[in-house]
Amino acid sequence: MPGPQNAKKKKRAQQKKKHHAKTHASSVAGHTSPCTLSVPSSSPTLVTQLSSPTTDTHKAESLCPDPHEGVPRRPAHNSPSPLPRTPYGPSDDPTLILLSNPIIHNPGNGPRVRNMRAFIDSSFAQPACTADPLCAEFAQREILQMLCTVLPEETALCLWYNKSRRIGRVCPACLRLYTLADAPTDTSTRLISEQIISGLCSPLCFMLAAYRVPAAAKAAWGCMAEDLDDTTWELLGDAEPEPPLSVKTELGEVGVGLGMLLKMTRLHDLGLAQLCVPELVTDGDLCCTQKQQDQKNT
Repeated sequence: MPGPQNAKKKKRAQQKKKHHAKTHASSVAGHTSPCTLSVPSSSPTLVTQLSSPTTDTHKAESLCPDPHEGVPRRPAHNSPSPLPRTPYGPSDDPTLILLSNPIIHNPGNGPRVRNMRAFIDSSFAQPACTADPLCAEFAQREILQMLCTVLPEETALCLWYNKSRRIGRVCPACLRLYTLADAPTDTSTRLISEQIISGLCSPLCFMLAAYRVPAAAKAAWGCMAEDLDDTTWELLGDAEPEPPLSVKTELGEVGVGLGMLLKMTRLHDLGLAQLCVPELVTDGDLCCTQKQQDQKNT
């Protein structure tokens, strides 16, 4: 039951609550009031504390100088421009250059040589046959130099290659790359003989070489000088000079010198003996000597 003592206890509890509330409010007000503590003059200021690490940083940087300091820098406009690139690599790649300028190509009717001198120096060319004495003699570079004095370079290279290889051939007329073993079994003996003698790969190429002397073409087809009569031999001597422009092809002046090649290949030594000693040996003497030897043998 409520009594006078309970009312006093309740009153004292309310006074304690009010006293605690006032004490708490005074402590909060003391914390939020501005601080007026005195700072000794010897303590560093805020500016000094911020500036001192910067000074130490500069000292640390001075111990490790810039390696590019004192080195002249190249102007931007003088910097070399990068080499142009293709979808397959840089344009100066030797393999890409070789593939973009092939030595051999196939237009659809067999491999053809596009650059005869590069072909001879490449791995595509068959090595010279040193086992055959005649091929070994023709394989000398001096023979090639002599041929280049009387024939165009491309024709001379074809003739030199054909004479210094046993079965490898490059047609002087169409530049077809082939071997003597490529001939079918039913090939005529005249065609095989002509491929061995001059390297002309087909009757069409032979007629191209003999276009100026069609009368001698049939008799000279697949035959050497000892098998020809005097009239045919004289006609072959008129097979050159310069052919018409229609004989020249896009691969070069293939027709130039073919008439001279046709006559030279009828001789076993290509007429180089006459080239070296013209006052001692002539074409007529060679033919007569070869015919006399054949008559004695028979």
